[in-house]
Amino acid sequence: MNAIASRIQAEIPGADISTVISLLALEMEPYDISKSSREITVYKGFENKKLIEKFLVCKRVKGLTPKSLTMYKESIHFLTGLMGNPPLTEVTADDIIVLLAKLEIERGASASYRNSCRRFLYTFFSWLRVEGVRVDNPMEKVPKIKEPKKKKKAFSEMEVERLRMAAEHPRDVFVIELLLSTGCRVAKISQIMLSDFEGKDQILVHGKGQKDWYVFLNAKAQIAMEAWMAWRRQTFGEEDLNPYLLRPLNNGPRQRFEPLHVSGIEISMRAVGKKAGVKSVHPHRFRRTCATRALQKGMPVEQVSLMLGHEKIETTQIYLDIEEDNLKSSHKKYVV
Repeated sequence: MNAIASRIQAEIPGADISTVISLLALEMEPYDISKSSREITVYKGFENKKLIEKFLVCKRVKGLTPKSLTMYKESIHFLTGLMGNPPLTEVTADDIIVLLAKLEIERGASASYRNSCRRFLYTFFSWLRVEGVRVDNPMEKVPKIKEPKKKKKAFSEMEVERLRMAAEHPRDVFVIELLLSTGCRVAKISQIMLSDFEGKDQILVHGKGQKDWYVFLNAKAQIAMEAWMAWRRQTFGEEDLNPYLLRPLNNGPRQRFEPLHVSGIEISMRAVGKKAGVKSVHPHRFRRTCATRALQKGMPVEQVSLMLGHEKIETTQIYLDIEEDNLKSSHKKYVV
């Protein structure tokens, strides 16, 4: 397939080589063009469903969150189903290549989505190899899909000030300052409890894999929190039994003990963005802005990584939006 694709690219300059290979993989799926032989399977003790269940149990023991476990379960079942549920002990790299081609050609899946599928399967087949179910990991022969690089922008200083001015309710003001000060993911912001505070400016955040770390409130965030808590006391009084830092604005039977969910935070931020005339306002962009500003003001990237709860600095670097002007001034300052 690679040889044919290379010939096509030579004859038709500008041809999308990855799409050519995907099309070839789909068309050649029903055919065997070389002698194939399969070794005796080392392990046949489990059916597909039981293998997946055992995999999820092992991941749960290692501390994966329920959300991550659900993603693994749904993704693996979906992908193996799309392959026709072959015995997992016999799946080959070619089977995976055809699967990814189907996702691209027949379902219009993006490169980012296909890479996510590849990552889930890589983890799963690695586990099968470690457990002795397979003697290999077929994913090692499946190359990573090249993704178009899209630069994701942080908010400019002007945009941040416009958002601050547009936010009227104390909760919206606090959400903006909380996101900008801590750089937390919106899912973590939603789950912060009042009992997670240590003092006025330090919060213990519970992260992925039961990993905890501290984030901190700057002066603006502390003042915004005081105004939000004052609104809660004035509105609900002694009836405010909600244990979460961010809560719904009404006090019904359910809302009395539930957090402000992720969707609620996203909706409120979009509304503030619309009023401010700022495009693409969503909680994750505040996280990117927090990281970028911290680095611009001199925080070492290692500390920025700790603040964001990242295990690898490479992950942190993806978040940063460093303008060319900033890079130029840094070059003059540091490179001699």
